[in-house]
Amino acid sequence: LAVVVALSNGRVMLWESAALGAEARPVLTSVTGSGNLKAMRVVRSTAYRTECVVGTSDRGVGLAALDARKGTTACSFFSGPREDGRSVEEEEASEQAGGSLLQNVFGSFANRFQSSSGFDTAKGSGSGASSGEPSSCQVLALEFAHPFLVALDGSGGLWCWKLGQEVDEQPKLLNFVSLKSVCVSSLDLASYLKPGTRQGTVDEGSVTVRPLDATQIAKGGHKGVAVLALVQGSDNLQKVVVFVFGLADRGGLHFQRHVLLSDEWLLGSAVTLQLKLKVASDNNSFVIKGSDGHAIAFAGSLETATEVAAIHMNKFVWDASSFTPISGQAQFLFLMHDLTQSTLSRTLLDMCYNIVEALPKQYTQHSSSDPQADASGLLGALDIQLKDKLEQHFQFVSLLHSRGWLDMLDMKTAGKIVRAGEHIAALQCIKSKENLLQEQGSQERQVGGLGTPGIVGAGSGGPGKSSVSLELLQSIIREAGTKVAERSEQSQLDEPKQPWEVFYSKPLSSVLFLDTVVAKVNALVSQPHFEISKDVSASTRDIQVQNAILNVLSRTVTETLNAVESWIRAVDASCIPVLSGAFGYQEGYSWTSCPSLCDCLLALSRLCIHYHSQWKAKAPNMVPRLSIQLHSLITQYLSVRDAFLEATPEEEKLRNPQHFRAYVDSGEEILGALLDASYEEANHMIQDAVAELAEVHSCYGVLYSLCEKTNDMQRLYQYMRMVQPFATYAFRKLIEAKRVRDILELPPEFNESLCVYLQQHSDQHHQELLWLHLARMQAWGDCTSLLESIANRIPTSEEKQRHLALSKLCKLAQNY
Repeated sequence: LAVVVALSNGRVMLWESAALGAEARPVLTSVTGSGNLKAMRVVRSTAYRTECVVGTSDRGVGLAALDARKGTTACSFFSGPREDGRSVEEEEASEQAGGSLLQNVFGSFANRFQSSSGFDTAKGSGSGASSGEPSSCQVLALEFAHPFLVALDGSGGLWCWKLGQEVDEQPKLLNFVSLKSVCVSSLDLASYLKPGTRQGTVDEGSVTVRPLDATQIAKGGHKGVAVLALVQGSDNLQKVVVFVFGLADRGGLHFQRHVLLSDEWLLGSAVTLQLKLKVASDNNSFVIKGSDGHAIAFAGSLETATEVAAIHMNKFVWDASSFTPISGQAQFLFLMHDLTQSTLSRTLLDMCYNIVEALPKQYTQHSSSDPQADASGLLGALDIQLKDKLEQHFQFVSLLHSRGWLDMLDMKTAGKIVRAGEHIAALQCIKSKENLLQEQGSQERQVGGLGTPGIVGAGSGGPGKSSVSLELLQSIIREAGTKVAERSEQSQLDEPKQPWEVFYSKPLSSVLFLDTVVAKVNALVSQPHFEISKDVSASTRDIQVQNAILNVLSRTVTETLNAVESWIRAVDASCIPVLSGAFGYQEGYSWTSCPSLCDCLLALSRLCIHYHSQWKAKAPNMVPRLSIQLHSLITQYLSVRDAFLEATPEEEKLRNPQHFRAYVDSGEEILGALLDASYEEANHMIQDAVAELAEVHSCYGVLYSLCEKTNDMQRLYQYMRMVQPFATYAFRKLIEAKRVRDILELPPEFNESLCVYLQQHSDQHHQELLWLHLARMQAWGDCTSLLESIANRIPTSEEKQRHLALSKLCKLAQNY
């Protein structure tokens, strides 16, 4: 195994290793004589001999050979005469006597290159060479796309040679292309002028093209070169452009098209930094890296795009390389500052997290020990930060979508990037709820509210209802923020932050808020006293406290869900994929279908049922309002539950069927409790609403109970017609209740489905119902066969004789 290493000081080294994974050792070193090596490309390699071309900024293009078997090296440069009158080739010949083979191969090519290729300083080639050191020697980039060798010089010239198949075949100079003479005419220069400058035509003679870098491109068997250049002119004309050239066997380089790059950093860095261009294997994206470690990426096809915008990376990038994995989707691999590798998907996901999880700036200090206690203090700062995050995330996702970046990512990563906005929208709503409670608490203090019975505080007087709600909400925020801080890397925190500050700064952990609500609700149900915060606890048996706590928890969760759904509709209106299932099962759970939201809505629904039994005796006038609140919670729970189950892969459901079945049974349980409450209150509106929910979400037990309570068989028939497969469920419930008459009196339209259902059960009870059903249908032949089959399975003679007699009667009826 051989590796060729080129050093910037002009040395080319050959390293060899006995096997993959074994230690490599340097074998040969070729001293090119250049002090500033820019590029090196291997053109041929055998078991013992390696040949490569080198490009320098002081001596032009050279060819080097390293022969490990002979232990010799050779190097030839092709540039103008030296100051001492000797050519570079003459000096190399005297210094490298052992390199005669390389000189024989490339010697005539060197003379031809020196005399006619345009690198001669006397001719200048129209490339703008100065009278001093020829600019043709300043090679910026060198590319080898077999069998073509392309060099980009400092004056904006492209040189193309074709290397022969044999080692002794001389390379052939195909053509020379000047970027200014060939490419500038294709640009709409007048439209590039900055606003406020004099409009009109632009003198192409005053336009300069400064080359920055070049790289080879290939797709579908076609080869070419992409050149990064800075176009400048008078009247503030300045544009960074990628010029695309094709390669042909006969014509060499030929200009095809250009792509404009829109980015302010790139314009400012084109003169001060050394830039490198990397193009993906499918030509649909490319990366530009500066010598300062900053890198920007562009999503746009070099074959179709006209102008593209950049996406900036926030980490120091040593290098970038395009690769194509087994999936066939071209990607980039980045070598970061900490010497870790990251794909484009990982990089874009990190960029998204940097937007949505940025810690807030240093806020103004407050006299209060808890800054949240001041309603006016951080109201503006946090609200502005969340608003800015949401806008920045939307702009980021819009850019990825419009430029085709989302299509280049795997479904899981794309889903994470797009759905990060859901978490910001959720925190925005939670913060709005907190702001509202702070304003209400301030008003209570102004009118002199002294407290609410049942509240036990640290002081002599308890807080009012709004203060109870605010204390509860802020305690949940603090607990969730503490969990977020524990899970976050300490290096991400510049300095210790308050839990509430971390909570509002980490939107991707907003689901922990829901988990904390579930824990609080469970404590409300199971304990006589409820600790709201460190210094405040409340009696869980006080009606007013219960009402305040239930209102703040249920409204915060339901309003947050509505806010997230509104954000989804707004993003969907921009044609960005965000609806449920947009990224398949790979995306995981969105905020609106996550298990934590299901558990939270279910816990709040059960809290309503728990309070319902207490309020009937203590505050009957508040019970109807509680039923309405329960209806709102169960409505959202059923919708979220269905979305959650739909987003769960079938394999996971099969691994733990009881866990997922519990969500279905819980919906039936809560909806059934609401139905019972509606009958106790004689609330027909709630009854109709329950029936509608049961129909939509396939709560068959509730539908059957609704018909049973009213003894309305016509309604049961209607559900059996409309809701599938409710008919099968109704058959089972009627049989379990031994309502034989109701089964046999079903409308004729259910005859076939009932017959199929009974045939699926081989026990005697179902078989007895089946022959009665067949006799009712006057299917005497099938009835006769079934009765004989039943008789053969009965051991007692009396029952057997009875079934045989019935079978004879059915046979007579068949013949009648």
